[in-house]
Amino acid sequence: MSLPGWSLVPVLGVDMSPLHATGVVGQKLLFVYTFMFWTSVVVAAGVAGTILFAAIRFRARGDKAEPRQVVGNARLELAWTLLPFLIVASLFALTAVNMPSVVNPPPHSMQISVRGIQYVWDFSYPGYTNRSGQTIHTAEELVLPANTPVELNVTSGDVDHSFYVPTLGGQINAIPGQMNHMWVEAKPGTYYGQCTELCGIGHAFMVIQVDMLAPAQWQAWLAKEQSATSTTAG
Repeated sequence: MSLPGWSLVPVLGVDMSPLHATGVVGQKLLFVYTFMFWTSVVVAAGVAGTILFAAIRFRARGDKAEPRQVVGNARLELAWTLLPFLIVASLFALTAVNMPSVVNPPPHSMQISVRGIQYVWDFSYPGYTNRSGQTIHTAEELVLPANTPVELNVTSGDVDHSFYVPTLGGQINAIPGQMNHMWVEAKPGTYYGQCTELCGIGHAFMVIQVDMLAPAQWQAWLAKEQSATSTTAG
């Protein structure tokens, strides 16, 4: 008996780095991360350079003469207090400006229900039904219209899971009895992810495939699902 997700295992060799984000949310997160990363590099280089300079400039000499002692320097003390404050304040402001658009989906976003179950993801499309009057479902593969904001309402049917598609951006926990939310939007393409919460023996196979379809392809896929007489939900 094969585990759910086995057919998707080969895609784990593709690039799923959040540093190569193409989704709207992913790009916002990447922008904030990149700014913080390079700020940290500059600060670390400045601190390391200052320590190295002091170690060389004021090292013990052959005559063992004690270096000139500086008792106090108001300007220097003000600088090393004010500069870190400005850096932290800038990082806080950058985060505060970008996080609302990361957390809150645009108004009138398409709604998708996501449920994690050992060891598969079940997706339902509220408002879209098939010929039997059942809500359209897919398992493992989430099919969405490209360049359209989509809110994902995420929960779990058994244990804790975590929904994460790095190139789309954002990670959200799937918790039994609790509904969490995130949103995605991206250009046409196929995006891969993984459950990142250890959820049992089949955790490694609980992968995610998101197909962002161009308008004509999305309408064709939707028409096919609506003409079916049963769902594919597990």
